Amino acid sequence: MDNSFSLPRLNLPEYDFIYKNDNDTLKILDEIRNKFIKVTPEEWVRQNFIKFLYSELKYPKSLISIESGIIGSKNRTDIVVYNKNLSPYLLVECKRSNISITQETVNQISRYNTKVKAPYIIITNGLVHLIFSINFEKNLITQLNNFPMY
Repeated sequence: MDNSFSLPRLNLPEYDFIYKNDNDTLKILDEIRNKFIKVTPEEWVRQNFIKFLYSELKYPKSLISIESGIIGSKNRTDIVVYNKNLSPYLLVECKRSNISITQETVNQISRYNTKVKAPYIIITNGLVHLIFSINFEKNLITQLNNFPMY
């Protein structure tokens, strides 16, 4: 099976997933897009974090968007969660678990959020989760200790 990495234990609750082997490629069911996606190290983090969003933080699946395009950019967001008014509420950038979160990663999600305008951003590699609150009126970014609940 084309699974050159083992599925690492993450700093998230353990979840059950539906897998399939497709031409010797391990795929995981993405419950938001309702399709099987090749399991890569970054996808493993993303799928676990998506389950965390709706299982633990109680965000409705219907308000979670995966790999959306950013207007005026060729880039795509990993996860955007919308509020009840369908405005962006939470922007999540996922990295593979063996990648450290650096200032460059913070800069990347900050650039994305200048277009998305979510009041909360999270950067995760599945092991470390950095959570920020953004006050656009005051141009103030505050690091938080807890995840924003729905």
